[in-house]
Amino acid sequence: MRVDIARALCLDKPLIVFDEFTSVVDREIAKVSAFAISKAVRRSKKKVIAVTCHYDVVDWLDPDWVFCTYTMEFDRKKESVRPLISTFIGAAIPFGRFFGSIII
Repeated sequence: MRVDIARALCLDKPLIVFDEFTSVVDREIAKVSAFAISKAVRRSKKKVIAVTCHYDVVDWLDPDWVFCTYTMEFDRKKESVRPLISTFIGAAIPFGRFFGSIII
């Protein structure tokens, strides 16, 4: 999975989506990976959607937005971020109990 994320960061694509990239590694490796991904994304102009059930990843990725499927709410994590424009929010509601959190 980490190789796939690295490859996606190198491709000329504006959006990267990955699911549970920290689920098969210990928490220290997850932390290092998340910090590295966050740094690479911030240096690029790419948008990333990361899906995870591990709440510690939210702090490490330092996302602009977090969508919690338990509360069905978006939470702004940074003061100076671009506005949230989403057309899929309504589609996520029936399936929320399966996803955990969607980090944007």
